[in-house]
Amino acid sequence: MTFREIEVIFDAQPVPCLLLSLQHELHITFANRALANALNAAQSSFADLSYNDFLQKYFKAETRHLLRQSVIDVVNSKEVYPEKLFAIINDSMWGIDTYPMLNEDNGLMCIVQNFHSVGGTGADDYRHKSFDLFNYSPVPTWAYDAITLKFLAANQAAQEVYGYTLEEYLNTTVRALWHPTDVPALKQAIDEKVTKGLPNDQELRLVTKSGEIIDVIVNSKILPSWGPNVRIVMAHDITAQLKSAKEAELANNLERLERRILELNSRAGTPLIDVLNNYIEGIEWIFPEMICSLMRVEDNRLYNWASSSLPRAYSASIEGVTIGEKVGSCGTCAYLKQPVISADITIDDRWDDYREAALSNGLRACWSYPIMNSKNEVVATFGLYYKQVMVPEQHEIKIIERAAALLKVIIENREYAATLEETMRLMTQGQELAHFGNWAWDVVNNKVTWSDTLYSIYGLNKGEFEATFEGYQELLHAEDRQRVYEIISGVLANKQDVSFEERIIRPNGEVRYLRSWGTLKSDSNGMPLKMVGACLDITENKRIEQDLEMLKNRYSDLFQLSPHPMFVYDIETLNYLDVNDAAIQIYGYSTDEFKAMNLLDIRPAEDVPMFKQIIQGEIKQGIQHTGISRHIKRNGQLMSVLTRGNPITYDGRAARIVIAIDYTDKLKAEEALKTSERRFRALIQEGSDLVCIIDSEGNYKYVSPNAVTIAGVTAEELTGTNISRYLSAADAEVLSTVLADISEHQRIELQPILFTDDSGTGRWLQTVITDLRDDPAIEGIVLNSRDVTRRVEQDNIIKEHLERYNIVSKATSDAIWDLNIVTGEVKWNHGINGIFGHRDLNNSYQWWYDRVHPDDVEEVVANAEFSMESRLSRFMNEYRFRCADGSYKTVLDRCFLIFDDDGKPVRMIGAIQDITDRMNYIHAIEHRNATLQEIAWTQSHIVRAPLARIMGLLDLLNHSPCDQDSKLMLEYLNLSAKELDDIIHNIINKSQPVDLKTKTV
Repeated sequence: MTFREIEVIFDAQPVPCLLLSLQHELHITFANRALANALNAAQSSFADLSYNDFLQKYFKAETRHLLRQSVIDVVNSKEVYPEKLFAIINDSMWGIDTYPMLNEDNGLMCIVQNFHSVGGTGADDYRHKSFDLFNYSPVPTWAYDAITLKFLAANQAAQEVYGYTLEEYLNTTVRALWHPTDVPALKQAIDEKVTKGLPNDQELRLVTKSGEIIDVIVNSKILPSWGPNVRIVMAHDITAQLKSAKEAELANNLERLERRILELNSRAGTPLIDVLNNYIEGIEWIFPEMICSLMRVEDNRLYNWASSSLPRAYSASIEGVTIGEKVGSCGTCAYLKQPVISADITIDDRWDDYREAALSNGLRACWSYPIMNSKNEVVATFGLYYKQVMVPEQHEIKIIERAAALLKVIIENREYAATLEETMRLMTQGQELAHFGNWAWDVVNNKVTWSDTLYSIYGLNKGEFEATFEGYQELLHAEDRQRVYEIISGVLANKQDVSFEERIIRPNGEVRYLRSWGTLKSDSNGMPLKMVGACLDITENKRIEQDLEMLKNRYSDLFQLSPHPMFVYDIETLNYLDVNDAAIQIYGYSTDEFKAMNLLDIRPAEDVPMFKQIIQGEIKQGIQHTGISRHIKRNGQLMSVLTRGNPITYDGRAARIVIAIDYTDKLKAEEALKTSERRFRALIQEGSDLVCIIDSEGNYKYVSPNAVTIAGVTAEELTGTNISRYLSAADAEVLSTVLADISEHQRIELQPILFTDDSGTGRWLQTVITDLRDDPAIEGIVLNSRDVTRRVEQDNIIKEHLERYNIVSKATSDAIWDLNIVTGEVKWNHGINGIFGHRDLNNSYQWWYDRVHPDDVEEVVANAEFSMESRLSRFMNEYRFRCADGSYKTVLDRCFLIFDDDGKPVRMIGAIQDITDRMNYIHAIEHRNATLQEIAWTQSHIVRAPLARIMGLLDLLNHSPCDQDSKLMLEYLNLSAKELDDIIHNIINKSQPVDLKTKTV
């Protein structure tokens, strides 16, 4: 709430009050109109008035301290001042309350003091109490104009619950709170009651500022003290009551449904599917907006179980789908074993593969809950579909859990019943197969009941023998009769369960051995009532024991004389009980040393935890175990052994006999073989060579996986086809000839052949053919092929360049050279002899280097290296090259560089042109230029100097008085001097140096 809103509220109060600010020294931030009227002062006079000045002006000295202390206490405690203070103002007695105004964070906003008149009729005190009753009522309350429907007031509860400030209320109408569906009923209430001034009690829904819907009962009456058209409205929140009532109704309906379903399930012969369908349909009746589905989970797949309301097209689309992490709601639920809520199928990525099927059938939301059995396995999923986006509330989740729990009970109950029926059937069969019979002896009435199997064990006919205790004793072997009688008498006396062996004699005289068990049931006084027990025919076991005893000595020899170590150990303590001679010889321990050790002592420490797991998880559980482990000999040497063991009884102990076969060498050989196989596989699958196996006719039997990279055809496409399909007729003929002769040569390397795939793309493959038809592991001809397309194309380009080079070489007088940068070899044409006279050539780079003039060689080499580093394909050098006679000629060497695919220079080709004559001519011209410049300087300085003096004298004479003859002579002299000056100028111009830049040589 803002200060402005607080001021509006307090200004509307009839009770005088003021607000004290804490930002500076206590001062009045606001005083309402009621206080100004009570003190006969203007409301503006209190603005920013200090609290001390206020007290000084209106209160006596004895009251000021009390009022000031009450404010200080409220500031410190943030609680209402516990005592009402009294003071005389303008000859009237006033009661003063001081309390804090706190913000949402419990921070102190300001201090409020209310002034109540104590004297008079008490009307002011009544108005004050009435306003407090309105403003601090916990029920949202408003006052509004019945004509305009504009709010005139709203208490704090109305502001807090519905989210509007007082200022917002005062600037709107009651329609802001109306729910759209309740508008007709509200308009009717206004017409029939409000406009007529009648009270109105109505149940409806109001909407908060944030959009929350609240169910309320409103009580509306006129408020005469505010005017004839003002009504006061109180809104009592009944949302929780309605929700509780609805939930109670749903719970009652669910309880009735559950009782009916449990009763149906208990009826014998009722099919499970009928029970499930009745329950699903009952839930849909209680919750009409739900579409329920029960899916059975078998072999990690979903199958429809009970989903009568689900669209058939949709059910068919998900029938038999495999459960997974993104298989709708039910498939994901079954996979994760936890509830899955898809509130909006259109945006839930778990529905990506099933969204179209769901939406096309009008399904927008789906919640799924797993039905687990006692083994924590998902046996079904309970799904709830909605035709609109839907997020479950807490009570809905509880309903789902409740339904899932009942479904679990029904399904498990049926499974248990089926299992019990099958168990009883199997138990009867098992007794017959195991010769295991049971009996019961009614001690009081001396009646004995035998199972059918027990009659069979005794060799008796059930209809011809009446089972009694005495009759039973008559069937016992004479030597056992007294002993058995004493045993049974002992049970009757000490009431303890018993187990014993006995012999019986069949009517045909055959002796059978039985193991019998008995237990006694007594009454509350300890008197025997009934003894029940069972008998197991162990005749065969006895015979086997006798046979085993006979074989014991034989097996002892086998144990001791076995070439492999064998030992017997106690399953509980793991201590050695016995070892054979081979164990003593191979492990190095004596018999006594073995018997002082246990199995952990011969194992490396790091192997012990895993061995303990095997002991606990397999061996002690009776699971037969065979495995390879590491043992330590007495000398500390490790060996790998294959151990096999079987449980035995040794001197009355549960033990195991184990044979240990030394696998050390075999494991090393196997590891070496695996390493070799891994290397071979890496070479085949990841190598740069294509490895194929063909038969004698050229049909592919095997192709390595990298075929598509090297040949452009997948291994699958090549397998079964004939190699000639991808070759030209000429190459196919060559290959056919090679295959026919391969048995003689065993291994042949072919020149590159062109392999063309179905798209017409050709690749040059260089192939090595090896005949391994006699190798049982291969049984074919092996082709190792490498893609040399780039090399062949490069060779063709070089070949073409060489042909051009040879033609040019023959047609020119220049010296043409070809340098292999990698090998340093240089090839020259005939020009090296024609220009320089060299006949005997050393085709090396050094031979050329040694014949470049020493003053030029460094610059020439530097220029070449710069061009290679900068990847310049063309450059020129001008230098002097030594002839065969020792003289030097000036040459212009034009060079061309060839780079490989990696940008490295591999070849350099050049043409050397003899420019000696041209250079001599240029030097001659330069000499002539120097001579001419000297002549020009002589003419301009030596020859012209006397002439200049003569011309100067003539100029003086021309301006001196003279006769006619002298004047004529002067004219001739002037003319001659000028002609001589022009001749000299012409000579100077003609003697200018030749411009070598424009001169054509």
